[in-house]
Amino acid sequence: MFAFRSIFSSIKYAVLLVFKKNVLPYFIPSIILAVLFYTVVLAGGSIQSRLDFMQNYWGLKWIYSFFNESISFISIVFFEFIILVALTPINSILAEKTIEDITGITYQFSWRVLIKSIRRAIVVLTIMFFFQFLFLAIIWIASMLLGKVFYEYASILNLSFFIGFSFFDFALELDDIKAKNSWGFAKRNWLYCLVIGLIFSCSIYIPQKHEMLMIYLVGISIVPHLLTIISTHIYYSNKANL
Repeated sequence: MFAFRSIFSSIKYAVLLVFKKNVLPYFIPSIILAVLFYTVVLAGGSIQSRLDFMQNYWGLKWIYSFFNESISFISIVFFEFIILVALTPINSILAEKTIEDITGITYQFSWRVLIKSIRRAIVVLTIMFFFQFLFLAIIWIASMLLGKVFYEYASILNLSFFIGFSFFDFALELDDIKAKNSWGFAKRNWLYCLVIGLIFSCSIYIPQKHEMLMIYLVGISIVPHLLTIISTHIYYSNKANL
C-alpha cells in the first residue's frame, strides 16, 4: 500500500513540477517524435488495409494475423528505443531538475555526462531486450497451453517491468549507481517498476489497440517525461526505504 501512496504522491508532484520549473519546452522534441511516429502508424494502417483481403483466404489468414501482431510489437519496441536512447538527454535533464527541486543540488550541463548517459542507456537497452525476448519466448511456449489471453497480459507485464526500471535508471545513474548494480534495485523494488511500466504500457497500448490515435499521440508526447520525474521523485523521496 505504501508503494501506491508513494506513486500517487509523485504523480501529483510531477504535474506541479512541470509548471514550477517551466520544463514544458523540453517536451517539444517528444511532440515532434510523436508526429513522426504518427506518419509511421498511418503508413502501417495503409499497408494493413491493403492486406485485409487476406482474411478471406484460409491459407493466408495466419499471415495476416502474424502481420498485425508483429506491427503492434515492433511499434512498442521501437518506442522503447526512442525512450531509452533518443530521449535520454531530455529525460536526464528532467531527472536533474527533479533532484535539484528535492535536494537543492544543481547540475551543470556537460557533454561528457551526456555521452555517458547515452552509452549507459544503450547498455541498459541491450540487457533489457535480451531478457524481454527471453521471457517472451517462455510466455509464448506457455501460451500454447494457457491461451492467447494469457500471452497478451503476460507480455504486457513482462514489457512493463523492464520499461518501469528504465525510468528509475535515470535517478540511479545520477546517484552514481553503476548499471550492473542497478538491477539489484529493480529486483528489490519490482512493484514500483511494474506499476510505473504499466502506466506507460496502458497509456500507449490501450489507445493503440482501440485506435484512439489522439490519446496515443498525447501519451507518446507527455507520459515518458512525466514518468521520469515521477520515478526520480519516488527514488529520492524514499531512498532510505528502497
